[in-house]
Amino acid sequence: MKNPNRETVSRLEDLPNIGKASASDLHLIGIDHPKDLIGKEPFDMYERLCSITGTRHDPCVIDVFMSVIHFMEGGESLPWWSFTESRKNKMSRNRGELRKLKGLGPKSERCLNEIGIKTKSDLEAIGPIRAFLRLREESSTKPSLNFLYAMVGALEGRHWADIAKTEKGRLLMELEGYKDLERVLKENGEEIKV
Repeated sequence: MKNPNRETVSRLEDLPNIGKASASDLHLIGIDHPKDLIGKEPFDMYERLCSITGTRHDPCVIDVFMSVIHFMEGGESLPWWSFTESRKNKMSRNRGELRKLKGLGPKSERCLNEIGIKTKSDLEAIGPIRAFLRLREESSTKPSLNFLYAMVGALEGRHWADIAKTEKGRLLMELEGYKDLERVLKENGEEIKV
């Protein structure tokens, strides 16, 4: 088991549990130096990797991410499988929360999980419009407007078809307004973080 000096290590490949393939994955998600791992969330890193590559990776990748974050944050050098049980426990706690909301099922939950939305609180925090825009940008499955209506309905405890009938105009104007604002800011060299 590699056990480099975390203060001086400069190459990802020198970290415990990281070979060329894992280092390449880390580079894909913007982790270029071991110190970039400090404070990162392994589940978010995994979802970002899956989104960028368009493929669902083995969940053991999360274990590897957990192990190197643990190490870089001052923990001992441990094999990646030491984190498997912890990952499984966390996954089972979050699994299924979104699909219990009215109008969202397993496919909706997978799409939202892919962009880092795991709970009703996450969806409330980002809001349905921003979640919809992020899904269009980052998800491997592009959403229809019905998905937007379903997210609004899920937060309000109403069926998506009811939302489509009663709030379609307002939601479309809000969505269009967001796109207009994004375009104006982009022309001025600024960017909206979705």
